[in-house]
Amino acid sequence: MGLLQALGWLLAGPLLLVVCLIIYGFHPLQRWRYRKFPGPRPRWLIGNLLEIHTEGQEGAAERWVAEYGPLFLIWLGGFPVLMTADPSLAKKVLARPARHKIWILHEGQEKDYEDHTLFFANGERWRASRAAWQPFFSRQSLQGHAGFMARSAEALCGLLGSAASSGQQVDIWKSLQSLTLDVVGTVAFGVDFNTLASPKASGQAADGKPAAAAQFAAAEGQAGSRARGLRSASTDALLSAVRTVFEVCGPAQPLFGLCFMFPEAEPLIRWLINRRPNSIFRRELGARQVVKAVGAELLQVSRQGDAPAPAANGHAAAQQQHAGQEAGQRKGQEAGGRPSTVGSGSFLANVGRHTGKTIEGEVLLDDAWATNQATTFLVAGYETTANAITFTVYLLARNPDKEAKLLAEIDAFGRNRVPTLDHIEAHFPYAAAVLKESMRLYAPSITLMREAPAGSEWQLGGYAVPPGTALQVSMHAMQRSPELWHDPTAFIPERFVAGSSEAEEFTFRLLPGQVPLKTKVLITQGPIDGVHVTVHRR
Repeated sequence: MGLLQALGWLLAGPLLLVVCLIIYGFHPLQRWRYRKFPGPRPRWLIGNLLEIHTEGQEGAAERWVAEYGPLFLIWLGGFPVLMTADPSLAKKVLARPARHKIWILHEGQEKDYEDHTLFFANGERWRASRAAWQPFFSRQSLQGHAGFMARSAEALCGLLGSAASSGQQVDIWKSLQSLTLDVVGTVAFGVDFNTLASPKASGQAADGKPAAAAQFAAAEGQAGSRARGLRSASTDALLSAVRTVFEVCGPAQPLFGLCFMFPEAEPLIRWLINRRPNSIFRRELGARQVVKAVGAELLQVSRQGDAPAPAANGHAAAQQQHAGQEAGQRKGQEAGGRPSTVGSGSFLANVGRHTGKTIEGEVLLDDAWATNQATTFLVAGYETTANAITFTVYLLARNPDKEAKLLAEIDAFGRNRVPTLDHIEAHFPYAAAVLKESMRLYAPSITLMREAPAGSEWQLGGYAVPPGTALQVSMHAMQRSPELWHDPTAFIPERFVAGSSEAEEFTFRLLPGQVPLKTKVLITQGPIDGVHVTVHRR
């Protein structure tokens, strides 16, 4: 009898654990708390993660809006998220200053680095950072950088011209990534990253692989001597590092799935990955170190006093600033180092003026903060801009009648003139409509996130929302809603013909097998395999 009792107790332990796991996987208390909200039925433990994995977050959201209406609840594992695609509800959600829970797996200095970013920051730190960013986007500031943008666009046109003459196929996505990194790198750091200097920037390396892959692989191996290696690191290494940050961070990290399925275990998961990092985590850390080191080095250079004084304004300002930068770059190169000048009108110089400020008695806007703002600007700005223009090229290549209207507008202005901001607003109504329609169909960011106020229930769409609930606005579902748009999946720029902006000197034709376009969503939405086109002179 005693033996049977002992065996019973031995079996009871594992059986109890199994029962507890089964109960936990249904999250009964949480589901009871959110029982009143419509939405897809969650599966045990994983919630609605399977639908998101198989249909894509954007596709699943479209279907759920059609089935459950403009406000519904989904489950990311055991993590409830209230989602809306209604413009009036979205406006109320986005008026909340707090962001909802975003898993951060880093610790120590890397966590401090993330806490400085606009994406993760909150409260007074977020407001102070936003105040430092805003002046850079003033009309006068943007016009002052128009010369850089025109120069970079001209360099890309030269590469596309070579492709048109040779009949070479082009991954226009990679080409535009080189373009936008050239522009964003210059205006963020005030130096010429020269990403359009070689045929590699046309989007195809000689061996058919992305041009920067080999250089970054070497840069990753410089752990322990990055400060020294950075000075001789190529622009390709920086480009690949920036791309890697997007490719392997965030949802690409499989351990985020465990955080969703076992939210209470997040501290343990974070502790484990920082002590036993997997290959994805190591790649991300390596890429972050390259980008951060560039920002830190250039912040120090900016304080050495060799940045040129800005001219009055407009295109003349850009020309004078660029001339000063070229002189500084020559000076640095003659000394055997990297280009050294950080322009006084650069984003880095702008935020650098805010360092040393305190928030609630604590110095939070320090050098690490300033470097973080510039690298955030670089990483986020180049990727989203490249994706937006790539999607626009894709849609124009599929719709030659719309392309013809755009080209007629450009020809009417003059193809050999560089427009100012005033010209764009006055002479390019159809171009702006094309860009808006492209961003409607392929939003660079498909969701926006907030958190319901803490302390008391909050009303949204006739429901009392529990405090602290994660809130998401599905930009993708809202911008493709048949209730909000006529023929929502069609490319019809005329919807927005009350304004327009932009131009090309080449036409593009899609290579076969790219319709419909396959996209992926990490932090932003982008094409999975690029967009491959042939380039034709007009």
